[in-house]
Amino acid sequence: MHWQNSICCKENTNRRKKWAQKIVDSVQAADDPEPVTDWQRQILRAAKDKHLDNKLRALIEPPPLMEQQGWQLWQQGKMAEAAEMFQKAVEIDPKSENAWNGLGWASFNSGKRSEAIVAFRQVLKLNPAHPAALNGMGQILLAERKYNDAEGFLLKAAPNAPAAWWGLTRLYLLQGKYDQAERWAQKIVDAGQADDILRQMLDAAKKKTTRRQTPRRPRAAECHWLCQCSGVV
Repeated sequence: MHWQNSICCKENTNRRKKWAQKIVDSVQAADDPEPVTDWQRQILRAAKDKHLDNKLRALIEPPPLMEQQGWQLWQQGKMAEAAEMFQKAVEIDPKSENAWNGLGWASFNSGKRSEAIVAFRQVLKLNPAHPAALNGMGQILLAERKYNDAEGFLLKAAPNAPAAWWGLTRLYLLQGKYDQAERWAQKIVDAGQADDILRQMLDAAKKKTTRRQTPRRPRAAECHWLCQCSGVV
């Protein structure tokens, strides 16, 4: 019984490959091919032809559909699968800002910063004002402690990317610029996007700012030094 099933499977596979080749030939022969129907798409997927060119792949799996699937995988925390889907999308459409941006975030969230930088730079090459890519670059540089460069990207992203506000809050806390950290943290609170961690960051910034603004009584050693400088001692 097993050998009969095996023969049937091989026959079905060969039949699918033949039909797939017919579809491939018709698409490649046409200058402006018609959209692939559902049954043709199923045959091509089943055939698993690895030699399909980008023209045909775009008909089987349109880039917007791939991007949508990529973001769904990203939201599910499946970063490797999301990156693979976005990679396929940019191979078919290298000018897709959305696909490059998705590849950047999937790579960054997977800990692959170098790959993420390449993807975000590609987005910014296509659109220098892309807020999500600017934020992505800023977050990477912040993680690498390149604070000055991170600040530039995050400030450019901030007007259209509220996610950059978090980065700016962390950045200024790390730099000891507590008044600026408080300002960005408060924007997050006012927008109703704060969580417990953000509220702790805001409280810390307020305390640090208050301490800096409150005059501190000089210590005994400092008093002695001041007296020496003034000629009292």
